[in-house]
Amino acid sequence: MEIPVYNFFEDFKDKVDIDYSKFHNKFTYSEYLHELRLKYDKIIYDLLIEIMQNLKSINDEVPTAEVQSNMNDFYEKYKNLPESLNNISAVEKYTDLLNEYFRTPLHDQKDEIKKILKFIDEKLLVEKNNLVRFQKPVSQTIEVSEPLTAKQQQKVGLLIRSGIIDFLRDKNPGISNNKISGFIELLTTEPMKKSSITSHLVDSTDNVKHPFYSNQSLDEIDLKLKQFGISPQSEK
Repeated sequence: MEIPVYNFFEDFKDKVDIDYSKFHNKFTYSEYLHELRLKYDKIIYDLLIEIMQNLKSINDEVPTAEVQSNMNDFYEKYKNLPESLNNISAVEKYTDLLNEYFRTPLHDQKDEIKKILKFIDEKLLVEKNNLVRFQKPVSQTIEVSEPLTAKQQQKVGLLIRSGIIDFLRDKNPGISNNKISGFIELLTTEPMKKSSITSHLVDSTDNVKHPFYSNQSLDEIDLKLKQFGISPQSEK
């Protein structure tokens, strides 16, 4: 399934999070935003190619030598652009120049893409700030491992035998033992009683007891998972 792209900012803004729900097993939200950034950068690149084709076809119609020189300089500078380069500033400058002398739809298209790229960058900044906010400070001391007691070792055995460890590895290819161990440590830091847990194992996210009842709480849970290299799975 291809990640969808949109020609208009309003369509993009309304659909970006809905579209991500179809890809959350494949990407973290930050990774998804980076993939989108590359796709729209490619659209910018194609737009530059189209601009350059326009420049080559209007040589005899440019009204002044100065504008002719600017366009030729642009063509020489950008004719071998790598597709991964973010060229929005160049596109903005030269679509404005073209639009000043010739009627072209590139101007409006550039503005829509510019809004989309700005929106993606703002979301990426929020994601980066959230990760910093919820990340534990790095300890300056070397952590000394302590041998597990027989009872603790049995608990690890229960996780392995139940298939939970295999599930984590299957759903998150490349996840390290260190990440899995950190996740288990998080889950076992505070003991919980069975009678207290049971009331929160409800199906409906409309129930205040459901851990996903608050969207903010779900976002924090997803961020915690991402810190351990684990992709969010269940929606309820």
